[in-house]
Amino acid sequence: MLVSEYDGVVVGFAKLTEFYVAGGKYGCILWLAVHPNHRRKGIASALVKAGVGDLKRESLGAVFASVQRTNKASLATFRREGFEGVGFVGLSRLFSCRIFQFYGDIWYAPGEIVLMHS
Repeated sequence: MLVSEYDGVVVGFAKLTEFYVAGGKYGCILWLAVHPNHRRKGIASALVKAGVGDLKRESLGAVFASVQRTNKASLATFRREGFEGVGFVGLSRLFSCRIFQFYGDIWYAPGEIVLMHS
């Protein structure tokens, strides 16, 4: 878990996880949130950068995120930080028959877009 504080109060957080699929080690930023009074100040971007940095230091194959397709601000933040959408076909190429294990490991929910850090 990464947190961002302002005057000793938590104003944002990112939940990170690592998982294994088909012999590979991967990471995911599961949740990203910033208090409404502290948005548009670069906090979300800083959390994503720090999360990717932490996960990549662990020698992971890739870092993923999943975002509700209606959450335009979060999608824009992840894309600005080097994430790109990857659909079912792309994920099938990576994970083959273990794709549903991948979806379970990232806590995928209907209506989300899967993003992968490039």
